[in-house]
Amino acid sequence: MKVQFDLEQGKLDIWIDFERGSSFYYQNKENGIEGSYKAYDTVKKIWQHLNFFQYQYYLPAWEPRVRVEKGNVRLVQTPWEGISSSFTLLFEALILELVKQMPIHQASKLMSTYDQKVWNMLQLYTWTCRDLEDYSQVTSIGVDETSARKGHDYATLFIDLKEKRTLFVTLGRDHEVVEAFMKTLSCIRAHLKA
Repeated sequence: MKVQFDLEQGKLDIWIDFERGSSFYYQNKENGIEGSYKAYDTVKKIWQHLNFFQYQYYLPAWEPRVRVEKGNVRLVQTPWEGISSSFTLLFEALILELVKQMPIHQASKLMSTYDQKVWNMLQLYTWTCRDLEDYSQVTSIGVDETSARKGHDYATLFIDLKEKRTLFVTLGRDHEVVEAFMKTLSCIRAHLKA
C-alpha cells in the first residue's frame, strides 16, 4: 500500500496492491465459472471514493485478471467497486442519495465530479433495476404526455394503472415513443387488456 497526499490539488491517493502469486476468487454464473485462480496480470484502475475530510480521495489499484478454464482471461471485481467504472460503491450510494434531493449538476459539483459521469452511473443503475423488475402482473397501462419545457418539447409517460407506478418515460409524443416502450418492456404485451 502507498499513500500519496497532494495539498495543492486537495487530493489523497491510497494505492492498493497485492502480493505476487496471490489467488483470487472469480465467479461467473452465466458461464458456470467459479473458483480460486492465480493472478495472470493486472489492469490499473482508479476509483473516486468518499472525501477524506475536505480532500478528494481516490483509490488507485492494480486490479487482477485471472486465467480461467479454456484459457479465457477475466477481470476480478474488487469489493469496493460500484456499478460504474470510476466510483466506489460507497461513493455511488452517496450520489444516489444526493440526486434525490438536488439537480445532477449540483450533486456533481458537491462531489467534485462531472455531470456526465453521474448521468452514466444513473443510467447503469436504471438498466440494472429495470432488469430486476417483474412486470408479469401488469394488466392495464395508462399513457399521458406532458410538456417537458416551454415550447413544444413533450415527455410521454406510461403508467401501471392498477399499481399506480411509472413504467416508462421518454421524450416525444409520436408512434416511435410507443414502439420504444413496447421494445423496452416487451414482456408486458402478453398480459395487457385491450
